[in-house]
Amino acid sequence: MASLIGQALRRCQPGRRTMRRLPLSTASTRFDSQITRSAALVSVTPKLLLAFSSSSRGLRHTHCYFSSSAPDLPKRFEDLKNFNYFSKAAVTQKLGLETMTEIQAKTFDAASSGKDVLGRARTGTGKTLAFLLPAIETLLSSASEYEPGKSVGILIMSPTRELALQINEQAKAIVSCHKNLSTQVMFGGTSKREDVKRLSKRLPSILVATPGRLLDHLQSTDVRGDPFSRLIKKTQVLVLDETDRLLDMGFRKEIDNIISYLPAEKRQTLLFSATLPPDVRKVMAGCMRPDYVTVDCIHDFDPSTHTNDLVNQSAVVHKSKRQIDAPVQVITRLLEAEPNAKLIAFFPTTNLTAYYSSLFNFVLSKPVIEIHSKKTQSYRTSASNRFREMKKGIMFTSDVSARGVDYPGVTAVVQVGIPESRETYIHRLGRTGRAGKSGRGVLILNEMEAPFLRKALKGMDIETNSELQDLVDQDILDDRIDRMRKAVREGQNDTLCVAATRAYQSMLGFYNGKLASLGIRDKRVLVRKVNDFSAAAGMNEPPAVSPRAAESTGLAGLPGIRVKKGGKGARGAGGRESVGGGRDGGKRRGRGGGGSGGGGRVGRGRGRRIYESEHGGGSISGRGSYDGWGNFSS
Repeated sequence: MASLIGQALRRCQPGRRTMRRLPLSTASTRFDSQITRSAALVSVTPKLLLAFSSSSRGLRHTHCYFSSSAPDLPKRFEDLKNFNYFSKAAVTQKLGLETMTEIQAKTFDAASSGKDVLGRARTGTGKTLAFLLPAIETLLSSASEYEPGKSVGILIMSPTRELALQINEQAKAIVSCHKNLSTQVMFGGTSKREDVKRLSKRLPSILVATPGRLLDHLQSTDVRGDPFSRLIKKTQVLVLDETDRLLDMGFRKEIDNIISYLPAEKRQTLLFSATLPPDVRKVMAGCMRPDYVTVDCIHDFDPSTHTNDLVNQSAVVHKSKRQIDAPVQVITRLLEAEPNAKLIAFFPTTNLTAYYSSLFNFVLSKPVIEIHSKKTQSYRTSASNRFREMKKGIMFTSDVSARGVDYPGVTAVVQVGIPESRETYIHRLGRTGRAGKSGRGVLILNEMEAPFLRKALKGMDIETNSELQDLVDQDILDDRIDRMRKAVREGQNDTLCVAATRAYQSMLGFYNGKLASLGIRDKRVLVRKVNDFSAAAGMNEPPAVSPRAAESTGLAGLPGIRVKKGGKGARGAGGRESVGGGRDGGKRRGRGGGGSGGGGRVGRGRGRRIYESEHGGGSISGRGSYDGWGNFSS
């Protein structure tokens, strides 16, 4: 054992030694999870914890853990030793930052040794700078191997285009003080030709990209006569941001392919992931050296339980028939209670986001910024920047804004309907309570969704909001909502009628895939509750669905399900995420709605374009399908 400790201490080059034993469960973050004989954790400095495992074959992997108490870590950027003068000027002058966050200080300290780093941190703690600064330092220190303009020095992979844009903005601020460094961002939904034009003009030192678009260029693009793949053969640093989200979105194959183009030796990997499921550990095994350093600023060793202590969480459950009135009342009350409220509301589907946005914008006269996959990239970028700069305002969004994107000053996050998962709930909540500020989170569920609160969110600190619960329990009618219903019933508001139809259809698809998590065994319960939405929207009867969609989801023949009759089905008003889908329903963003003439085909294409549109990740090589109800599955 003594010799093992000696090996470990030499590998991590510790300072003075202070021994203490830590819980063995901490070692569960090891990626190969093959502790065969014994495991121990030893503190070797006041700021560094060393984890090692022993087996009959000796020391297999070494991991360094930075503890929560680190009195000797620098707290100010000015105090950083060996920090490039120009980078320091960019951070303190361009970005106006003085004090380092915990993840920034610990990652810089760990990465300065040249080791690979696994980072975990709360949202809103400056994670982007945590990997940008040491990555740039690594690049600058390898001047003999990296020549600006000849290869990509730092490659950063991001799961979404919104996050990629945000990372690129911070990178641009830092390199603006460096004479020979530059950045570029690439993602799906934009012109490949424009990407190549910029690459040809100046090969970036830092390239931020979503996996689909990046792999597309690696496989097919030439830059000034050279294959683009050759230009990343000398990349010094690989950064994987939001790795668990990358894998959730089905990018495992793309990541493996991209890594195969990178140099195996002399490359530093900085990997950030809030959770460590088996898929993440497999990626770590394929791209990180065994002696990687773990920088853990969450400290719970169960990230699925983590929420920000600065965010007050509460929930309300309303009757099914009040699926429109209750969310309107809660959001309105929150806005009234805080004159300078900056609020984000999340919805389960794109079409529900669009419906409530129309309701607030055109019926309630409350301006709402609307962001989801149906909006063009230029619109989403402009809308995102506009909301980021606002001191107060409202944004309605799908999960494209759930992770990584930073909107300063958000006072409240409202989640209307169940989120995709427990982790999604946590990450949505992370849009508020950032940078040391307090925030508020309110979950609004209808009675069908209540089991999700008890099951999936068990153990979370979510209490019933008595004030808001009393509000939604009262059958108070808003005259404006009542007039809207009347207009829809009488066919006087086509815009809201079409929006409600699409929202209804997307709800059938979404909740049909959530029956187990809701504890629903009888699909008739689902149909009744979703039909309550159509009635609350003012529709005389539930919208009809195509025969094939009804059959494929097991809803055909159930009371309350209306099925279109006859006809081949024209393109119609179903739009991108409607039931029916036409011939091309599952491809190229699912255009063609099945039409009012009936039938049509359920959109069951390979889903390549749909997923890229929603998440900005580019192609996923046909690894998913679009079910014609507004849902993508991978």
